[in-house]
Amino acid sequence: MADVSLENLGGVFLLYVAYGVLRAKRSDYAFITQTPQDVGQKAAPSFWAEFFLGIASGLSNPKNIVFYLSLFSVVLTPQISMGLTVALGVWMVLLVFVWDAMIIFVLSQHKVRRAFGKVAFYVDKTAGILLGLMGGKLLHSAVKETV
Repeated sequence: MADVSLENLGGVFLLYVAYGVLRAKRSDYAFITQTPQDVGQKAAPSFWAEFFLGIASGLSNPKNIVFYLSLFSVVLTPQISMGLTVALGVWMVLLVFVWDAMIIFVLSQHKVRRAFGKVAFYVDKTAGILLGLMGGKLLHSAVKETV
């Protein structure tokens, strides 16, 4: 019963996200290629404001929580020492940090942002369709299990 409830919840969440993505207009993506001068912004946000926004974004992302919990539940058995457990935690945090820093560095390049800005709308629409299909499949699976 709990599995079916979780499938329903996951399916509805994915459909909700897909709906939001598919509703977005092309003009909603204009900010990607804008510079602070384009929007009349006098100063860029401070490093710390951006840092804490990134931390909040990462901690509130359910995908991160599910990823870490599932990975830790498979890798960390009672036979694993505390030292290895801590080392794996530090390794994963550093790996994610390096990946995110690389993405930020690449996407902060004006040429890359301009190129990405041309395709972002279509990438998001494709992702929205895929998320909607996965959400529909989860709901369909949950309904089949209850019948």
